[in-house]
Amino acid sequence: MAERDRNEYILVVDDTTFMRLLLGKIINSYGYNVKTVPSGFEALREAEKRKPLLIFLDLNLPGDHGTEVCAALRQIESCREVPIIICSAQQTKEMVQRSKLSGASDFLCKPVDRNNVGERLIKHLGPDAAPGYVPRAAPAPRVRTSRRDPEAEVE
Repeated sequence: MAERDRNEYILVVDDTTFMRLLLGKIINSYGYNVKTVPSGFEALREAEKRKPLLIFLDLNLPGDHGTEVCAALRQIESCREVPIIICSAQQTKEMVQRSKLSGASDFLCKPVDRNNVGERLIKHLGPDAAPGYVPRAAPAPRVRTSRRDPEAEVE
């Protein structure tokens, strides 16, 4: 695993302790330093102090909506180009569009796992961003049988 700069980190913003721990553990398994915070206010404060490499931002935060926090993060000079990934179990077309309009780079539907986090790291930080990442296998071809032809057809 490549040695990472000790000052580089990924910021995780989620009001749920379990999600902060889970995302933190997954991101850390790829060799990144992680800072977790439970609120939009703390995310803004942390991002102003030190520019993160990437931000995972929960959509439903107490007091603040994730899209409002995202828009506020984009107002911080050092965060204008930082990838921000909105995380939510509510993946409606409206929520995804609202997230993009607020400045989000991507949308990740919960529940999260090592693979979908690894995919986002590679997408936003480059091909070497997730050492040990193994892409999911392609689905097996579907086999269809026809009543007229007993031989199987592969799609």
